[in-house]
Amino acid sequence: MNQNFVILFSKYSPVCKKFVEIIENAKLNINFNLLCIDNSNIRDRIKNSNDIDIKQVPCLLILSGANIDKYEGQDCFIWINDIIIQQKNLLLQQQQEQQLILQQQMNEKLNNIINDEPKKQQEQSLPPEQNNNNTFTAIDDIDSNLEDENMIGDIKIESTYRDFDISGNGGSSAKKRPDHAKRENLLSAAMQMQKSRELEDKNMSKNPNF
Repeated sequence: MNQNFVILFSKYSPVCKKFVEIIENAKLNINFNLLCIDNSNIRDRIKNSNDIDIKQVPCLLILSGANIDKYEGQDCFIWINDIIIQQKNLLLQQQQEQQLILQQQMNEKLNNIINDEPKKQQEQSLPPEQNNNNTFTAIDDIDSNLEDENMIGDIKIESTYRDFDISGNGGSSAKKRPDHAKRENLLSAAMQMQKSRELEDKNMSKNPNF
């Protein structure tokens, strides 16, 4: 229900001035209507009113529909003090509720951090996954690997190799490498040519007129 607040006061009354100052400094969320009674016409209307009897100022009237609540003199100060205390308590309660919400949010974040820390430590302590090298090697992969010079290194090639029988009959025979056989054939031919040349030189020295 909407309420209207009316304050009757006199500019010549120190008590009225003090009450108005309290109202202004309290900064309440209330809209007060100030009515000065220093005008004789207004004062006479109030005195002759049959709806309400006002004896002194300051006077606070609270109008709620057809109902009128009246506070005069010292009762005005009691009412405003109660309103100020209620307002302070309400603000304090709101601040406490807000702090409680913030504290709950901080606790939730802290709990999440604490719960996540063991998981992170466990993940960091796990060894890195290693490739499974215990797998069979394809023939095509062998040829490609042998072409890589970095994987050959300093390997001494033997002069012989074994020719394995893959037909299933078993057995193996040792043969000289083709390149090595070629080198031996060339060396043998060179030695025979050298001997033939030496033989010709001897014959020419014995028969100079030949």
